[in-house]
Amino acid sequence: SGSAAFVAGDNTASVPVVVDSGLTLTDAGRGALQSATVSITGNFHAGEDVLAFTNTNATTFGNIVGSYNASTGVLTLASSGGTATLAQWQSALESVTYTDTAVTPGAATRTISFAVIDDNNATSNTATRTVTVQDTDQTPIVTTTGGTTNYVGGASAVAVDGGVTVSDRDNTAQASGTVSISGGFNSGDTLLFTNTSSVLFGNIAASYNASTGVMTLTSSGATATDAQWANAFDAVTFSASASATPGNRTISFVVNDGTENSVAATKTVAVQGPPIVTSGAGSSAFVAGDNVASTPVAIDSGLNLTDGSASTFSTATVSITGNFHSGEDVLAFTNTSSTTFGNIGASYNAGTGVLTLTSSGSNATTAQWQAALDAVTYTDTAVTPNTATRTISFAATDSNGNASNTATRTVTVADTDQTPILTTTGGTTNYVGGASAVAVDG
Repeated sequence: SGSAAFVAGDNTASVPVVVDSGLTLTDAGRGALQSATVSITGNFHAGEDVLAFTNTNATTFGNIVGSYNASTGVLTLASSGGTATLAQWQSALESVTYTDTAVTPGAATRTISFAVIDDNNATSNTATRTVTVQDTDQTPIVTTTGGTTNYVGGASAVAVDGGVTVSDRDNTAQASGTVSISGGFNSGDTLLFTNTSSVLFGNIAASYNASTGVMTLTSSGATATDAQWANAFDAVTFSASASATPGNRTISFVVNDGTENSVAATKTVAVQGPPIVTSGAGSSAFVAGDNVASTPVAIDSGLNLTDGSASTFSTATVSITGNFHSGEDVLAFTNTSSTTFGNIGASYNAGTGVLTLTSSGSNATTAQWQAALDAVTYTDTAVTPNTATRTISFAATDSNGNASNTATRTVTVADTDQTPILTTTGGTTNYVGGASAVAVDG
């Protein structure tokens, strides 16, 4: 009695259902059958309906085998030599399954008919059972490329994942979607999507909630195709401020076909600390020499340099950005130790007040760069220097091309009243007593 119930699989091959596990078979006075047929006699759908029997146990099913005609919907079972018993035939018929191979199967209830022929060529009645067929709305699928996208805080926005795909077995378009920072979200983290092409992105529009880290995307009328949704996801960017907390952010992509949400596909964005230059407190004090060349002073021997994204730097600049006096102000760095300073060299532009430091091949380490910047000196070559306080700016670029902040320190400049100098010719001037006066030293 009743019906068997078939439900289409969701993104998987559908699970076949047994048509009638309670079927009974009798044949008074005879113990063997010649053949049997199981046929889809109502609402047969060629190309998708399948009946099957598999002999998995010779004890249970004897030597019964099945053969299915996909164009007629008829499964024929036979026992070579008619040796299968009535009980084995009943077990075989009870094990016949129905499945539908279509993604979206026809929902009409199928009528399945059973009939047998015994070894005396007598044909049985035809018994029927129905199988209800239920479609399943296929869940859309989003996939990412996996792995990690690196991002340095404060840098330009980066695409989260340029290889996202969107597919749906029974929908060619999607209604909405979300891209969210589902793990590690910090205030200031930003997702952005801008629709710059109706060809690439259809009518997808986006809105970002900065307090939750969730971007909502919609396609009015659900007209944007799966490909356009994939393009939109590819174009989503991530950015954060230079002060962003380093660490991993989990970015989740989801689409909705109007009914079903996809399983979230994720990508990791590794937020790394940018290069940071931190100057020491206070000022450096330069005092002009008294009748000697002035002694250069270290501008900031307590400067600190860090980088969360690279272990080496390529360049740095030290610039007089406040009260520069061309022709007298001089910045300098001398590499006196390859152990301390690596291969860092320096070049000073006296016309601009900029000292440029470089490491060929970006080989110098962060520690060596810090030591070099600590060792940069200021001097003033004028006899009477201008006493305005100089502002000195430090900035560096790491081996990944990430620029640091600009840190500043001041240098006070003190003039020195030059001590007057009197020199004689030395030697002796002779004078004879009573003679006219003589010049002591001409």
